[in-house]
Amino acid sequence: MMQIRSIHTMDEDAHFVLIAGEPLKEPIVQHGPFVMNTKDEIYKTFVDYQFGPNGLERARNWYSIIA
Repeated sequence: MMQIRSIHTMDEDAHFVLIAGEPLKEPIVQHGPFVMNTKDEIYKTFVDYQFGPNGLERARNWYSIIA
């Protein structure tokens, strides 16, 4: 059953994101912003982040415009 509720703020707009899905029933390892299935995958992700391969080439200069 879905419930709809109103949110009122004093002076700002409010934005919400609701994400749902089925459990994957896989192991989870989380460190900082990275979430993988094994510690080895976490270590490899740190190396990728430091050296920039696999889509992380611009990660060092990335910034969010959301304040």
